[in-house]
Order: sequence, then structure tokens, then C-alpha cells
Amino acid sequence: MAQAKLNMEKVEHQRLRKMLADMLAIHANRLESQGLDSAILFKQMAAGAERFCNEVLVDVAAANMCRETFEAMHQLERATILCGRAAA
Repeated sequence: MAQAKLNMEKVEHQRLRKMLADMLAIHANRLESQGLDSAILFKQMAAGAERFCNEVLVDVAAANMCRETFEAMHQLERATILCGRAAA
């Protein structure tokens, strides 16, 4: 099954892409500067955005982008935790 892609001609998809990029950048910054507890909020926002796109907008492409952002945040958190353990 082919995965739906964002249509960058749609203003909604352009704004979603910018919002997710900003959330990912803030998540990474918070993870580095303030720790996991502060960063988790942004991962939860990505999960909420995915549910909104699925259930309210019924936009599979947008929901997939939110899910990919959530997964990227999760992987970054795991890497940060593992690097912290290795340094200790």
C-alpha cells in the first residue's frame, strides 16, 4: 500500500509541516537543555495532532506526517537516554 503524502499545494499541509518542524526543533532543544520531562510535552502534542488529523479532518497524509514526527521524537528521546547511560 502506498503511503499518502502531503500535498504542498494545500495551505493546511504547508502549515502542518511548519508546525511539526517547529515542534520537532523545540522538542530537541528542550531535550538537550531541560531534560526528558520538558520534552515529552511536544511528543504528546504530535500524538494529539495525529488523532485530530485522523478523527476530525480525516486526512491520512496529515496524520501520517504527525505520526512520523512522533516517531522521530521518540527515537531522539531513546538516543538521548542511551547516550546518558553510556556517559555515566
